[in-house]
Amino acid sequence: MNIAIIVQRFGKEVIGGAETHARVLAHRLKNDLNWSISVYTTTAKSYATWAPEFTSGVSTEDGIQVNRFDCDRNRSLFFSFFNKFYRVFIHHLPLPIKIRSKFESIWMGLQGPYSLNLEQRLLEDQSKYKLIIFFTYLYPTTNRLLPKLTTKTLLVPTAHNELPFYFQTTKTLLEKASYIYVNTDIEKKLIINQYPLTESKIEIAGLGFDCHSRTPAQENSSQRKPYLLYMGRVGKAKNVHVLTEYFLKYRSNYPESKLQLVLAGELDQGFQVIQDDHIIDLGYVSEQDKRSLLAGATALVSASYHESLAMIVLEAVAAKIPVLAAGQCELFKNYASKLKTVRCYRNSSEFSSELKGLTGSISSSDLQKKLKDSRKWLEQHLSWHKVLTIYKRLEHSDI
Repeated sequence: MNIAIIVQRFGKEVIGGAETHARVLAHRLKNDLNWSISVYTTTAKSYATWAPEFTSGVSTEDGIQVNRFDCDRNRSLFFSFFNKFYRVFIHHLPLPIKIRSKFESIWMGLQGPYSLNLEQRLLEDQSKYKLIIFFTYLYPTTNRLLPKLTTKTLLVPTAHNELPFYFQTTKTLLEKASYIYVNTDIEKKLIINQYPLTESKIEIAGLGFDCHSRTPAQENSSQRKPYLLYMGRVGKAKNVHVLTEYFLKYRSNYPESKLQLVLAGELDQGFQVIQDDHIIDLGYVSEQDKRSLLAGATALVSASYHESLAMIVLEAVAAKIPVLAAGQCELFKNYASKLKTVRCYRNSSEFSSELKGLTGSISSSDLQKKLKDSRKWLEQHLSWHKVLTIYKRLEHSDI
């Protein structure tokens, strides 16, 4: 079956939940279902600028055709200010739909990315495909294109409780899409509660995970001591500033601890990591180094309040690594209710006590049993066989 995947950024070097989801799924659909996959994306690597860092044109990457197009302009420097203005003032005003839609359009325009060449090419090519899959509602690559297509569409919204989820354009996308595949039951409930007309076409598909055992971590300066691992975008949007504050407070409470905090991921523009001997900022790491870092970690930490799937958390579960996560995130609370190796914190005091408890029991037989049980849960509920069975049904639908 010939399908197209539309995502704002694409490539092994790109850090982002939706982008990684799109790339991993594309390879599985090609290799396991023998689907022919064409990706339409931009030349941007950074969502903060949309600057062209990949070469435009058509290339083949691991057997997948990738069509990259330059963005018409970089992200506006005014976006950050307007985003705050919208959240504080506009979002709470009882505006008529037409006026609110104009403000939403300004918000989306300042954020980007825009690529008229990408839009035009897909509109010309759409008849080649039986299905076109769009990732996330956040960007013009989805919300400008999906409503214009006559080909059947599948939207993977990666929805969570955030400002753009309540935009009129998001409502239009969800109601226009032929199919909606979400990651969790929490995401499904969120969408149906806000947009009831979508209920009949929503299915929980998620993503599959390959369970692997710990492997020896590569020896380097950041791994000579036990470490708490944060992996992902390093910035304020992911609450890394709060994480580092809580960690230093933990170190103050327990000065005898040898635990370090290792940050692995691309630094958000303008964000500065606190300089401290116990905080190691590695920057971007390769997939191989990511596996090695995860395997050697005492625990993984995720400080974000808004997540749709949190792939790195599930990868930690697959690798039998305990997880410490922000309790303000509904997804993490859900995971913690099902998995005894995912622990939540809501403040500095809870962070310190939960982390102290983890470090004190890391080698205990009780924790090791819980880690095995958590991985079994993952194998049962988020296996690739289960995910691909859901996608394979599309071959026999009315598309």
